[in-house]
Amino acid sequence: MKTKLTIAVGLAAVGIIEWLGADQPLPKQERTIEVSNIIYTVSYHLKSTNAYSVPLTNPLGQPHYDCTATIHAGTNRIGVIETQWTKDGCFEDSPMLLVGRALDWKRYPNNSAGTNLHWVVKGPAMWAEPDEPKRP
Repeated sequence: MKTKLTIAVGLAAVGIIEWLGADQPLPKQERTIEVSNIIYTVSYHLKSTNAYSVPLTNPLGQPHYDCTATIHAGTNRIGVIETQWTKDGCFEDSPMLLVGRALDWKRYPNNSAGTNLHWVVKGPAMWAEPDEPKRP
């Protein structure tokens, strides 16, 4: 019985170590987004590929890596923002939200928060509102 327990603990430990190291990201990441016919590029420069935080959510959130995001519109740099990066995307690293922060938007373009919804920002608060119907 003791041997089986030792083997099980050992296999679990190997699985955890592989899980922790398997998805270690590259130190530089990039995402693009098109807003109002302008292509924006967000370059994320991770401060560490080993250190990260995981938000206490249910289910448990994905790793969040501290980074510096540099936002470009074409070849023009429009902003540098301290934020976090995640492999599958999250609120903190959304290209749409970072472009808006760099340009100091208070109201994001139509459909920026989903179909027929746009983001609105006031101080640290952000919420989605329905787009206004286009007038003839």
